[in-house]
Amino acid sequence: MKGLSVQQTCEVISRYNVADDLECVSNLLSLDSVERATVLRDHNKRSVSDKNEIEYRRALDGVLELISALEVISIASNAMPELPPELGREFLAILEDTYIKKYYEAFYPMALPILCRAHLNLPGKSTANFSKINTLGTMGSSDDVAPVLLSFLELDARRKRNDALSFFLDLLDGYVFRGVSLDTILDIVEDPDMYESRVLKGIKEPKYRFERRGVKGLEDFLGFCVDLQRLLSRLGTQPLLRGAIWSHYCYWLGNGGRGIRYAADELRMRLKNWSRRSSSVEVSEIINRETRTVTKTLIDLTDWNKYAAPLIEATAPLLDKWASIQRKS
Repeated sequence: MKGLSVQQTCEVISRYNVADDLECVSNLLSLDSVERATVLRDHNKRSVSDKNEIEYRRALDGVLELISALEVISIASNAMPELPPELGREFLAILEDTYIKKYYEAFYPMALPILCRAHLNLPGKSTANFSKINTLGTMGSSDDVAPVLLSFLELDARRKRNDALSFFLDLLDGYVFRGVSLDTILDIVEDPDMYESRVLKGIKEPKYRFERRGVKGLEDFLGFCVDLQRLLSRLGTQPLLRGAIWSHYCYWLGNGGRGIRYAADELRMRLKNWSRRSSSVEVSEIINRETRTVTKTLIDLTDWNKYAAPLIEATAPLLDKWASIQRKS
């Protein structure tokens, strides 16, 4: 598969709707070093609640997600997508900023922006410059790869369009909204009576809107994970592309996967209450079976070594530090 032309790249970029995000990140880069360091701090050490800081960070996340997606395409096609020159320079300036690098390398480790930065700095922008990038597995013909990339882009678009899913991902990341946390949602899932009163019957109650949003987000997240696993399972003979697609979500599934693993364990335990309270043996069996399937899927997707190892090896030493963080998480 050939690398994307400028026109094709712009079509992909339009899917991510980052024009406003790029402008916001440009404003972020205009701040002095002390201000940038403050805005881009580790929220686990000092929480972020200021609206302007949140806007800067969400805009940066949006741009990094686009850059990460472009790197998936570059690995699939063995060539960096052709960018308009001014946009390529803008991406590189973002990725090389000291405080932004710390944001995506240390605080919220993401693998693909690291690789994209290397690509943008390489003459010719070819993945052939990476050690062994073309010797692991078969990328296949363009007919093989194109449907996979379309599936990936559609899956990623679904995630970005889904407000409830985005809300649930924030809960996984430790955020609390008006007293609603990840544990709040798990409590509702555990208790059929609470689920009925707050999610089903409480649909017109404004005070329960965050609970309803979180439960819907959990349901959508589980469906998203099942579809992601199916996509990855199609790529057994293409380990680099499989690793790249998994790495696009590595913050949640890798170093950030503690929240997912916790949710998986809690779901397995808490949903037993539903089966215990059901008077129908058939319903109990369905709940137990679905719970086992969901738990197995989540545990599988958080196995970073299974999915990312070939990519780490192929691009060594670029992802060595990132891999070290995974081992410690």
